[in-house]
Amino acid sequence: MINKKGNFWIPCKKHKELFAREFPFIPAILTLLKEKNYRNLSVYLQKVESYVFIDCIARELAEAGIIPVTIHDSIVVDKKGELRAVQIMQRVFLLHFNALPVLKVSYMGTGDRTKKLPDEGVADIPKQRPTKIIKKLIEEVACVA
Repeated sequence: MINKKGNFWIPCKKHKELFAREFPFIPAILTLLKEKNYRNLSVYLQKVESYVFIDCIARELAEAGIIPVTIHDSIVVDKKGELRAVQIMQRVFLLHFNALPVLKVSYMGTGDRTKKLPDEGVADIPKQRPTKIIKKLIEEVACVA
């Protein structure tokens, strides 16, 4: 951006640099998107969310005998499937994004809204570079314009 004095200026530069150090894959994703077609960012994010929650997490839950209800970036499962659902979500995120999600377990219809999540049981799986999946989805999104 150019400021009033005609100088090149990046809004919130320090914050962006801190964010990039903590989550380096996100700026990489955004850079890839801007190269192809930056106007499709919202479509891309919806496709990623849909792929992760419907095609990956919900499918694995159903295969494990747990019937999920998806609500955007959340799932609702029976309490007896809670631990397995958390493990599946963690494994899917590790596989596709090389990162563990921050999860919160809530109970519907109770005053107890949150529960500490277990650390054990996360599958030890080979890590995959997120750019492979991201590039594939970007190519698909580029055709949606």
